[in-house]
Order: sequence, then structure tokens, then C-alpha cells
Amino acid sequence: MKAVFSRLLSQSLYRLKPLVNQVYLLVSEGISPEFVIKSQGLLYHPICSVDFRLRWRLDERNGMNRQISNKFDEITIEYEVDGPSSAPLTLVFVHGWTCNRTHWRAQMLAFTDRYRVIAIDLAGHGESSLGRPEYSMPAFARDVEAVLDRENVQRAVLIGHSMGGMVILHACRLLGDRVVGFVGADTFKYLRDDPSTGKQFEQWQLFVNDYDSAIASVVSNMFAETTPDELRKTITEGMISAATEVAIGAMKGMADDIPLFDLAAGLDVPKYAFNATGRPMDESAVRDAGIELQYLPTNGHFVMNEDPEGFNRLLNEALEKMLD
Repeated sequence: MKAVFSRLLSQSLYRLKPLVNQVYLLVSEGISPEFVIKSQGLLYHPICSVDFRLRWRLDERNGMNRQISNKFDEITIEYEVDGPSSAPLTLVFVHGWTCNRTHWRAQMLAFTDRYRVIAIDLAGHGESSLGRPEYSMPAFARDVEAVLDRENVQRAVLIGHSMGGMVILHACRLLGDRVVGFVGADTFKYLRDDPSTGKQFEQWQLFVNDYDSAIASVVSNMFAETTPDELRKTITEGMISAATEVAIGAMKGMADDIPLFDLAAGLDVPKYAFNATGRPMDESAVRDAGIELQYLPTNGHFVMNEDPEGFNRLLNEALEKMLD
């Protein structure tokens, strides 16, 4: 067992040096390495290319799991917070449709030494509670607002993946000058579209008519041919296990949303989109809204997991500009 530890440590943990005291191995006497690798190894591949499960000591000092009841409907929102409270910015990570905060592990790890970082489970997702009458984008934005109020965040950079991009635009409007900038991850695809008549509405109708077929089709189309099998499996299992009421409700919430071009264009902060290569989108709308668009070489939808190093590099460059 010690030999396994030493070999894997030497190969993989050099990237974890700033946080090594926040990580421990779930390898112990009587538990095989193969079991540890496979059991609950959520997104281990995109985090740091290690072949064993890592668990974050979120009960120590800065890093911890927290929850808050959203004051407007009493839904319990789970989130993680880490990093120095004196940091110049707080990075707030918002996941996409039927996803959860663990999809941001690679970013939480990479930026927690310099910035305060928060990853949120939106209502009905991850460990947050169910029971919301409607899963609209403005309601999700209030989840973000509730967490930032609780943590007394005054200088936030909002980072949203997919549906999370829609959520952070609404959150920017709620939070006003507390937002320093925002970053979309493979999102803002059709800013000029009216969701009630466009692609979002068509997709929602598919889910209403045949949920099982629709979710299988939608999820399978989110990956690239080169997506690692373990990453594909982990994300797929998480998405298809989401509560049906949330999956359909959030899809309806996207279809019922307002056209977002004016909202995005009217936000006077640094704006970025880091999108996958080769996926359909209205590029001119993004640029006309004043959003700096950059492409990652992957054509998988989960750009922050498919290419964590590339995504983190672009995010770091954007943050440096915001601090200038």
C-alpha cells in the first residue's frame, strides 16, 4: 500500500503542492487501490489526472460545506467556500442544467490559494433541496444572491457553465456593483433568441413528450469523441439521476426566460465566454454584447472538465485583467 501511495504521489501530486494539507488519500489497510480508484471518484480525471480518489478536507479552516435557506422560498442551498477571506476577489461558480458544484473541482483547486472560491448547488441540484414550484433562471439567481449575502461577498466574479451562464446574467442584475465581472463556460449560445419560441422551447417540448429519450439524447450529445470514458460516465450518471421535476422544470425555466442579449449588453463589467470549438452558436451576438469570446480546442460541452488546464489559463488571464 505504501508503494502505491509513493508511486502515485510522485507522479501526480506535484500539482497539488499549495493545497497538499487539504487533501488526503482514501487508501487504508484492507481497501484495494482498484476499489478506491473506482468508488465515488467524482471527476478525478479533470481535476489533476490522478488515478485515485481525493477527498477535500472541507471541515478545516477556510474550506467547508455550508448551507443557507433561501429567504424568498426557504429552499436549502448547499455550497462550498474556500480560500482566504482577505482575497481581492471571490470567484462564484455556478453549474449547469442537472449538474452540481463538483463539476468545478478543477477550478476550486487551482484558484483557492489566491482567491476566495464558492461553488453552489442550485435549488434541486446536487445536495440542495427540492420542492420549488418553478425552477426559473431568476429563482436560481436568487440562490446565488442568498449565498453571497450570507458570505458578505462584495467583489464577485460570477462564472457559469451552460444554464449557469443564464443564471449569472440574472444574478448580475440582482447584485449590481458587487459584481466585478463574469465568465461563461460554453454558454451564451443564442443571446438574441426568444427562448419561448426558439431552441430552448423545442428542447423543453421534447422532454415533456418523451423524457427518457430526450435526456439520453441531450446528454450523449454533450461530449466529444475524445472525452475520457470515466469523465463521460461520471457526468452522465449524475445528470440522468437528477430529479425529473427539476430536469423538466429547469428546462421549462430556460424556455420561459427572457431574451438575454439586452441584459448581457447592458452590464458594464468585464465579460468573457470560453466556449467549445465547433458547437453551434450565434457568435456575432456574443461579440455585439461586448463579451470577449475565446475558444477551447475541445468540442465537448464541459469545457472546464474536458480541458481544465486550458480553461484555468483563460480564467486566470481574465482575472488578472479584472485586477488591473
